[in-house]
Amino acid sequence: EARISRISPFLEAGSFSTEASIDLANPDGLLRSGMYVDVDVFFGESETATLVPISALHEIPRRRAFGVFVVAADPSQDHLSDGSESSIDDRSSVRFQEVGIIARGRRTAGVTGLPPGAWVVATGHDLLSTSPADEETQAVRVRPIDWDRLIALQGLQSQDVLSQFLQRQRGNASAAAN
Repeated sequence: EARISRISPFLEAGSFSTEASIDLANPDGLLRSGMYVDVDVFFGESETATLVPISALHEIPRRRAFGVFVVAADPSQDHLSDGSESSIDDRSSVRFQEVGIIARGRRTAGVTGLPPGAWVVATGHDLLSTSPADEETQAVRVRPIDWDRLIALQGLQSQDVLSQFLQRQRGNASAAAN
């Protein structure tokens, strides 16, 4: 186990790797100053982080804070066990909950300040208010989506969606012509 003491500000163009200096114990005297070694760097590691999709994070620029909208009711009983989407339920109230971001990946973020198992709004939160005064009047219609499906949808690029749509349209057109 070691600590990073210095990181080079320059990245290798092809690999996005860099050089860093680390400080570590050397009780047996086997290591010499200036030696090179490949290491895995763990950052943002926490045993108390809760994972949320990146799409659920909402930024409040004026406060330089992040948060998520938490659904008050637990829609999990409506969630279908086969992994498909359930129908939209009645309106559920939501509240804004500030969170601390411990680690941020491409599709998920590890956050603190959110209880495990909380249901968060992953799309449409830009239409909601972060003001506590609006909490009692805000409501959303919830459609629980399986975690893996949500992450897959979040990973789609707009051109991928367009390409899939065009392929489906071409298939429908050729089927209609036959």
